[in-house]
Amino acid sequence: MTIVDLTDFFPFTWIVHFVRAFVVFNISHTVLKNKYNTFITFISIMTAGMIYSYLNLTFTIKNADVKDEVLIMICYYAILFAVVCLVTSGKLFTKLFSIIFSLTAYLSFTFIYEILKNLLVSNSNLSGLNKQVLLADLFGDALFVFAGSFVWAFIIKIINSKTKNNISYRSKFSLLLLFPAMHLASGLISYIPYMQYSSRMLKDYYPKETTEILLTVFTIICMVIDIFIIFFIDYVEKIEENNIKKDREIVKNTMDYHQMLMMKQEKQEFRKIKHDFANIITTAKGFIEINKPEKALHILSNTNEDLIGLAGFSICSNETINTVLYIKKIQAEKSNIDLNIEIEENAAVLIDDYDLCRLLHNLIDNEMNAVSQLDVDRCCKIFIKINDEILSIKTENKYRNFKTKHSKKSDEHGNGTGIIKSIVSKYNGKYACNQFNGVWNAETLLDNKKLANSTPPPRILG
Repeated sequence: MTIVDLTDFFPFTWIVHFVRAFVVFNISHTVLKNKYNTFITFISIMTAGMIYSYLNLTFTIKNADVKDEVLIMICYYAILFAVVCLVTSGKLFTKLFSIIFSLTAYLSFTFIYEILKNLLVSNSNLSGLNKQVLLADLFGDALFVFAGSFVWAFIIKIINSKTKNNISYRSKFSLLLLFPAMHLASGLISYIPYMQYSSRMLKDYYPKETTEILLTVFTIICMVIDIFIIFFIDYVEKIEENNIKKDREIVKNTMDYHQMLMMKQEKQEFRKIKHDFANIITTAKGFIEINKPEKALHILSNTNEDLIGLAGFSICSNETINTVLYIKKIQAEKSNIDLNIEIEENAAVLIDDYDLCRLLHNLIDNEMNAVSQLDVDRCCKIFIKINDEILSIKTENKYRNFKTKHSKKSDEHGNGTGIIKSIVSKYNGKYACNQFNGVWNAETLLDNKKLANSTPPPRILG
């Protein structure tokens, strides 16, 4: 059995120090944002850690006592803290936390490995404090701690997403961090061929050199694959972020276009009425003078309806709501659908413009899709309530109930439900729906609040 001297950096001890530096990178990369990119952060932290470890093993560690080793460890993490500050962005406290947590993660999984090893290996006299260890023990510990850092990274990501109420596509990709967790068992299994009670039996079937070569190759392959996972997650997350940015731009351009149409329509309506406004006022005055006020009221009422149309469908102070409802109103008219809207507004909408737009589009599309199947009663009702605490959107419409043997759904309200529920979850809200006597009712509640990464739409004055 090959014994490794931990005071010699080459040919095997470097793996232990590689893992220790990698734990710092993995935790820091999870907690903080890169100033440049993931590759630069990885190279900077790993290079600094490996160079420091090599110099210490070469010049100081062989003659160091326990106090010196503690000082060397403090200097090691202080240097990596400086590197993390240079290549990542975030609060100083968060950077310090990432370094301290990296040390905690490293020590915790090393300690867990020692406990499990002593439970599985009978009469084991080895410990993590020894200067000389079995090669398989070194590989097992390194792989166990390496994989353990991914477990901590996954836990941190889940906590961050729940704290920020932002369970999104990132959570899906974060599940990939659990793949290296399978190597936790491998870290122990790699030690099994060298267990005392089975070493004699295995010796006859597995030559020592072959087994150690396989362990070396297995450990390195696992680490390479796991490191690739980090870069792969970053790559797909960047693609998703770019897709969302493009989607936001499309939504913004669409909204801007329809707001321009609203303004154009407002100007056209104003031109139509301004020429007749003076005559209308004069006529109404004449009816009053001849004691026919009901005629004057009729004329002025018709004029009031025209003046309301001048607002370009501005039924509340939020531009996003106005524009989406304007778009849907046009679509409804083309499809011969009545769109009845009521809004009770007591506060500004703080919900992100993009989320609000997607929510309204999907809710109203569900209504219109269901109503379009009807021959009569093609009416969609929308009730919106806005106050300091909540945004409530209630929809009501009739629908045709298709009952077939192979159909799992009896309505046309399934479109975009996943998007609706995702947005509702983001704002600590709820989405509920029910059907009764051929009428579909849905209620969507959201906390009227501004998220950290959102900008509320401007409020129209006047």
